[in-house]
Amino acid sequence: MTPGPEGEHLPELKVRVVNVVALTCLQPQTEHPHGLSDRNYDSLFTRDKPIIFGFHGYPSQMEETVPPQRLTP
Repeated sequence: MTPGPEGEHLPELKVRVVNVVALTCLQPQTEHPHGLSDRNYDSLFTRDKPIIFGFHGYPSQMEETVPPQRLTP
């Protein structure tokens, strides 16, 4: 496989894409039955890397859904 142009300029860049269909899974398991445990959440959205949400709704909806402790290291 030949690397694309982005691989030539940023060979150390690593990206992980996680498709979230139900926002309720981003809540802790203790707050919603479909929520993720801390361990499962951390395995998808690591604690030591920034998370960028591509969300097409209101920012306040995201802020209300994802607890601040899950967004900051």
